[in-house]
Amino acid sequence: MNLITLTVLLLSANSNTFYNSEPKPKQVAEKVYLHIDRVNYNSGDDIWFKAYIIDPSTNKLSDNTNNLHVELIAPDSKIILSHTLRMNGGVGNGDFHLNDSIPSGQYRIRAYTNHMRNYDDHFFFLKEITIINPYDDGQGLNRNTQNIENKIDISFFPEGGSLFDNVSSTVAFKAVNALGKGCDVAVKLYSPSGELITIFNSTHLGMGFFNIKPVQGYTYYTVVQSKDGAEIKAPLPQSFPTGVAIRILITPDKKMILTVNTNEETLPTIMGNELTVHLYREREVRTGSLT
Repeated sequence: MNLITLTVLLLSANSNTFYNSEPKPKQVAEKVYLHIDRVNYNSGDDIWFKAYIIDPSTNKLSDNTNNLHVELIAPDSKIILSHTLRMNGGVGNGDFHLNDSIPSGQYRIRAYTNHMRNYDDHFFFLKEITIINPYDDGQGLNRNTQNIENKIDISFFPEGGSLFDNVSSTVAFKAVNALGKGCDVAVKLYSPSGELITIFNSTHLGMGFFNIKPVQGYTYYTVVQSKDGAEIKAPLPQSFPTGVAIRILITPDKKMILTVNTNEETLPTIMGNELTVHLYREREVRTGSLT
């Protein structure tokens, strides 16, 4: 077993504290992600995808869900294809076959579990794709092709999995173009009232990160612009009232600094409890209890 040096900084209720599975923070929805072979298809093609379900309490593949519902939604919001995917250890594979008569347009792939139906549908996985039917009239096909040239998409990944009220967190992001390739962007972060908070840029192939301390009850959004002028509006993930955020830093001498942040609402439920941190490759670090 490798020796891991763990440093935990205890400053205040708004800084570094510990998390234990008992008592648990408020349960949150599962996380679903679909890896799709591409974002542009022709009629008659097959859409191949690999699905993952993440347990939000551990940020690991979930063994709790056996079925995943995957749907193909037409531009008029009608579900034209659906598939219940059998999951094994949080992973599954599937496909949709596009018939020769499917019209050209921008479609959406949606995925969710039965458990996720208990929450708002913004927790569902959504991915936009473009389907082109060569038998459509040329004018309509040209319009669709022009639309996808400037289309960009951005995903946000809070460190530790989620954002929490009044807890400073690092959020990574990745922006891709219509071909699914990383593209450099400028991102403007706005408050719910439309006030510009800050501007940041991707650093490499559409990837970057920023820090934010969400205010309770606020819903933040971004305006993302690529170098060619394409622009979209995208919301940040909603923050939760209770929970913990974990940050890991590897020092130049290969020591690990692990910081666990929480807020005053969560602190009474975790003080005096022991922290167990599970790391990848089955490594485990344990600390003493808080006083």
